[in-house]
Amino acid sequence: MPEPKCKGLFVAAFVESAGEVSSVFERKALDILGSHGIEDPDPESLYPAESFFAAMTETEENVGRNTAKQAGEKMIEVNPEIQQMSSAEEGFGELRTQMRFGFENFSVEEVGQFDIEQLDEGLFRVATVGGWSYPEAFTEGLLSGIVKVTEDDVRNVSVEQDDTAEDEVLAYEVTW
Repeated sequence: MPEPKCKGLFVAAFVESAGEVSSVFERKALDILGSHGIEDPDPESLYPAESFFAAMTETEENVGRNTAKQAGEKMIEVNPEIQQMSSAEEGFGELRTQMRFGFENFSVEEVGQFDIEQLDEGLFRVATVGGWSYPEAFTEGLLSGIVKVTEDDVRNVSVEQDDTAEDEVLAYEVTW
């Protein structure tokens, strides 16, 4: 199978979310993306998924967990499809769909995906599987961002790491 390519629309959304956090973070993200061969991200272009994942990890290492988590939340806030969802369950499902369509030559083994299980009202277990290579804090931000934009009057979202099963990369309990 050909190498997975990340759609430029997804890369541009990451840069936009970085700019929503701060102009300094946006500049650092652009510089790091450029050092991985992704210069001036174009929403119409395709980029090697491996390069995008490496840039995301380096960005989190350079700006810190809190800023990376904020970027994940902002990436959800600028996502019009997820904003239209009326529950966290629908939002998580939409993110799964977007993961699949955010890449050319998508495969769970190379790009990764979410497994989602509702355990109770306001309690989900979300695990990443396959080739999930996004950094932890950014992933946590995506998950908390979904709850914040889809559930009414939610102020406190908890995203706590959970034990991973053999086939999982990261696992979280998400509560509100």
